[in-house]
Amino acid sequence: MLFTGRLTANAELKAVKGDKTVINFTVAINQKWKNKAGEKQEKTAFVDCAYWRNSGVAEYLTKGAVVEISG
Repeated sequence: MLFTGRLTANAELKAVKGDKTVINFTVAINQKWKNKAGEKQEKTAFVDCAYWRNSGVAEYLTKGAVVEISG
């Protein structure tokens, strides 16, 4: 899976068991197209994400930032 979108809010850092942390954030993906009648259509999908590797990136995950997610 690979997608690009914008963060809907600042990422949240959460401590979990075993001295680990997780970064939670939501990405909004806008899709635009024209239907058969030529009318513009738009749909926004929201994807909840969790990042476990490096908690230092949380400071860069701010509302409105463009991110590309793969996984």
